[in-house]
Amino acid sequence: MLTPLLMLQIRLSQSLCLQGDFGKASYISRRISTDGGLQDFRLIPAEIPFKRVRDASRILYSTAIAHKLAARSSLTPAQITGYILNSVSNNTLKLQDIGAFVSLSETASKTLLEPLLQDGTFQATHSGLIQVELSDRAIAGWLNWIIHQWGAGQLWEKGEGWQVNIARMDRRHGERTERWKNCEAETFAMQQTYARCCSLLQMAHREGVITLSQPDAAPALWQFMVPAWIPWLDGNIQLRLSHPSERSLIGQFFKVLDATGDGSSQRSWNDCFCLAQQVCQGFQAFHRDRPIWHNIIEQSFDLAHAQFGLVMVTQRVLYHLLNQLMNISTPSEL
Repeated sequence: MLTPLLMLQIRLSQSLCLQGDFGKASYISRRISTDGGLQDFRLIPAEIPFKRVRDASRILYSTAIAHKLAARSSLTPAQITGYILNSVSNNTLKLQDIGAFVSLSETASKTLLEPLLQDGTFQATHSGLIQVELSDRAIAGWLNWIIHQWGAGQLWEKGEGWQVNIARMDRRHGERTERWKNCEAETFAMQQTYARCCSLLQMAHREGVITLSQPDAAPALWQFMVPAWIPWLDGNIQLRLSHPSERSLIGQFFKVLDATGDGSSQRSWNDCFCLAQQVCQGFQAFHRDRPIWHNIIEQSFDLAHAQFGLVMVTQRVLYHLLNQLMNISTPSEL
């Protein structure tokens, strides 16, 4: 499954011509090979170390790849950083480049993927690190990705995913049961948050503020019909969701994406539990600080639609964590 972290790793790997068939070797590859005496210098995306930088208002990543490469060559981290930034700015990521590293379902449409391809602004720090800040357009693209790709009918196509997931949960059943005994109150609070998201979306549908497809089906199958596309961005290509509570919640989504979006079975039950708690706390702060119905009264419909989009993303993320990874039921009413 595609994640922001994996996208950045692919972007850097592709730009440096260190993995895959991208034609002539890049300048940095030739310099490292010549100056450092390395004849076969290659890095796959997973070998490029990225980590999230704590920032309340931005989605920011950092990598020390220049230091890693400098240890294998006669170049300094600053020199390598310069070559990397030049290479990134002169290379464009394409859909086929992503497909070489991750299996994309037919539902991963070009419309969803295009905003993600140029996934951030790269810049160097004084210490030789490379930082990448995701643009608001890229953030909006990832929010759409969660809505359209993390529904029950999308993430687990053809039933195969469900079988794998159930088998994994069977292996974890003992661990889950024992942990659940000690955290029933916290689990119920998470289920309440999920149910609250469902009720908010149902209420908005009944009031005609939004229109859901299949409103009587399972909530994980819901999609927006009206608006057809959520107006995350304003006319200046900036996120309408600029309040600290909204930004903090979005940051939690990216944390979950990077930690679990690949469907890895290595993520522990406790890790998923902590992630779900953080998402619930973020949603509660957003729901407290940003009353959506006030925007309806004020006829700020674009902002209200973006906020209902945030509600659906929360619903999708909690479904992914609770139901699919932790085998905890997600009732739409409590």
